[in-house]
Amino acid sequence: MPRKHRWSKEMRADFLHTLRETGNISAAARAAGVTLTRLNKKRDDEPKFRADWDDALEEALDDLVWAITDLALGKNHQPRIRML
Repeated sequence: MPRKHRWSKEMRADFLHTLRETGNISAAARAAGVTLTRLNKKRDDEPKFRADWDDALEEALDDLVWAITDLALGKNHQPRIRML
């Protein structure tokens, strides 16, 4: 459930951590307790947050590519990405 109070460093950290781990924006929003509308406004208004968001998604995608590559090569891989 979305939090009613002000955006905090903890909320930001929760969102970016979950996004980095899952690549799932909706799951990351739930983990941070904020709505997608609020996140998108913050992304539009704050270039640093937008860059951190993009970096988190890029890291999640990199992890997914490595996991798929390992699976294609028949390696026993325990992917770091967890879909929520």
